[in-house]
Amino acid sequence: MDWIRHVFYRVFSILIITISAMSATQLGFWLLGRWGAFCGAFFGMLFGGILSALANTWLFCPSMKKFKSMKEEELWSMVKAADWTFEHTLAFRNLAARGEDVSGELPRIVSMLNSDDMRKRVLGWVAFRDVFKEELKLAEGYSPYRSSFTCRAKIKLLTRVIGEKEVEAAGKVGSD
Repeated sequence: MDWIRHVFYRVFSILIITISAMSATQLGFWLLGRWGAFCGAFFGMLFGGILSALANTWLFCPSMKKFKSMKEEELWSMVKAADWTFEHTLAFRNLAARGEDVSGELPRIVSMLNSDDMRKRVLGWVAFRDVFKEELKLAEGYSPYRSSFTCRAKIKLLTRVIGEKEVEAAGKVGSD
């Protein structure tokens, strides 16, 4: 559910900044002409940015704090769960940031990068690129938004290095 909050926040931010800028532009133009419209647009965007930051404080920051306060065992139980969501990616990144050895999850992450499902590829890519900096060189040119065939081709070297059997086994575990 937190990913919905995150998407809502992003959409809300764009809308509030746009609406504030448009409203202030109209008001400025009505009051002072062209220069008023220019100044209105600037101050409208500034006001919208402030409102957006307040929304971030109330909507998105509490979910991030939740992961920081969780114990390692709780985070590991989330990461080991069968279905991977945005929350699992956040838990995984928190474990890595705390210095936990997450290298055992690399085959599972690579199986997500090889998936036919774009959602899995995107979640796997976020976890992979943020945590496995050294292995990132082996996935040069990878984009989870391309076709699954192209994704597999870009990640082929990484899959070979890790071991195709490990990646296949991790993919079967993750899809249960």
